Amino acid sequence: VLFSNNILPKEAEKLGMLVKRLGGSTTVKHSEFTHFVAPDFKRTENLLIALSAGRPVTTPAWVHACVSAHKFLPAAPNYLLLDKKAEKQFSFSMISSHQRANRAPLLYGIQVCILPAALKTPAGQMLTRVLPYAGGHVLPFKRVQHTLPSPRDAPRSLIYIAAPEDEDKCTDLLKVKREIHSTEFLLASMVHQKLDYNTFQMFTSSNSKEKDGKKVTK
Repeated sequence: VLFSNNILPKEAEKLGMLVKRLGGSTTVKHSEFTHFVAPDFKRTENLLIALSAGRPVTTPAWVHACVSAHKFLPAAPNYLLLDKKAEKQFSFSMISSHQRANRAPLLYGIQVCILPAALKTPAGQMLTRVLPYAGGHVLPFKRVQHTLPSPRDAPRSLIYIAAPEDEDKCTDLLKVKREIHSTEFLLASMVHQKLDYNTFQMFTSSNSKEKDGKKVTK
């Protein structure tokens, strides 16, 4: 079990003792945890990894319910974290997102290139750590730069992520009609566990799309 940093240390310690009493263990390693326990929904690295990997995002109530039952109970669907405020804010359903992640990794068969300026941002750095858990593979821009796709290549087998400062590096990509997205495109996709390519596009000439990567308003 991995506990959210938003749980107070003393409470996390008590919950950890309960988990161990049931025969489980606690960890801080992303490669080891099977359940993520959080008091509420915050779009943190730990939560996005748990959601993308199809691991239950649950609450302290799940731990207490397991203690009462003297065994570990299935976290989904009864004990998944349901934060109505966050679900309204991000327009998603935790239950639906968890189900999608368990059907197939969000980025299965997809490669992601994060351009230099975007890579320097906190969101870009976090994406490099989260993407593998969503089935994605990060390609260095230098490698992609010298092997630009042709217009006939599958347009969405490689996702390009950029910041406004990357515009000059996107000229050749735009010439072969490649879509460029902001980091928010993937962050939002991980919450929903589905890709909506019409959102958060960058450097488009259409009046219905914002240059800074905001959501398309059609």
